[in-house]
Amino acid sequence: MNLGDTADYITARLNEAGATGDIFTSDARGLLFEATQGTLRDIDRIADLAMAAAADANQTLVDRHHVAAAIRADSIHS
Repeated sequence: MNLGDTADYITARLNEAGATGDIFTSDARGLLFEATQGTLRDIDRIADLAMAAAADANQTLVDRHHVAAAIRADSIHS
């Protein structure tokens, strides 16, 4: 899976969950791809943690900083 496929996967998963627009910035998607190398299970896990980090910060968009925090919090990347 490449960066474009990863971005498409994130969009599809968010649409399935009822999202109506982009929640992840392009930088966030890029870092998410770099961290997971397109592995679906890892994308799901890190994206979930990143969305929680954004929500904790009362942000409506998930940016690169939220993804970085999620990567740090994830046990397989520590």
